[in-house]
Amino acid sequence: METLDNKEQWIIDHINTEIVEAEADMEVMRWALEDIYEERLNEYKNYYTDNVALLYKSFHSCFDELKSMEDQYKYKEEYEKCQVIIEVNDILKKKFIPGYN
Repeated sequence: METLDNKEQWIIDHINTEIVEAEADMEVMRWALEDIYEERLNEYKNYYTDNVALLYKSFHSCFDELKSMEDQYKYKEEYEKCQVIIEVNDILKKKFIPGYN
């Protein structure tokens, strides 16, 4: 599976080190994560349209990354960031997983 490119990794690193708990920062984090992962999910959808098994695995890898990130923030007790990730995860699943409510 594909990993984050340098630009995406920079954004994630910035979130980890610079984002504080201000409302505006949470909006930036939400936008950045949604943008990065929506782009990747769209690429997977376009690339694996004819192979449902690989499409599922690719989608699952993105959602696993988000869950791992959420778990890291839980460990650090950064619950505002956890909430943002949960919201982004939910938004993306509604867009890309048929039947998800």
